[in-house]
Amino acid sequence: MAGTVKRLRNVLGQSRLTEEQLNTTLIGTEAAVNSRPITQGEDSTALTPGHFLIGEGLATIPTGP
Repeated sequence: MAGTVKRLRNVLGQSRLTEEQLNTTLIGTEAAVNSRPITQGEDSTALTPGHFLIGEGLATIPTGP
């Protein structure tokens, strides 16, 4: 996660975000990171970090690379 935050800082650069914008950005980044598949399940469902955090997959489906 630390590498993700460093990349996020590079993407944002010198942008000045309000507290709400920063919070929204961080929550979206967290959801994307925790939705990435770790392994493929036997019934075509992917095991993600969200399964360990809340016991099931997260509702947010990440987009992009």
